[in-house]
Amino acid sequence: MSYSKNGVFEIKFKFIIGLLCILIFIVGVGWILSTNHIKNVNYPDLQNEGTINERILTIEIERGFARVTFGNEKQGTVYFARNNSYSPSDLSFFLKKDDLFWKEENNDTIKIIRGNESFIFVLGKEIW
Repeated sequence: MSYSKNGVFEIKFKFIIGLLCILIFIVGVGWILSTNHIKNVNYPDLQNEGTINERILTIEIERGFARVTFGNEKQGTVYFARNNSYSPSDLSFFLKKDDLFWKEENNDTIKIIRGNESFIFVLGKEIW
């Protein structure tokens, strides 16, 4: 089997392009995984955290959960809590800047105080 000079070049070119695509894919997946790991370390699951009684400074909603930064610079993640008595019913979308976020240690109940009203959510549960 003989290849012309252009045929060999074409095979090498396709091989190099294929390797570059694989390399870019591997680097991209690694970057995504490391970014998520860093976020998970910086924003631990609030269900496992102790007492929190702080104002909310920032809320970052991502794929149905919320990463929250509090007034004491503590950060955490709320994965799921829903109370169908409120609109919006998902805690991630219900939270607003300057809400008072209250949670006791070893308790999965969250109280959100907004103005003169208080709202109850239970982490990991849906209330009807």
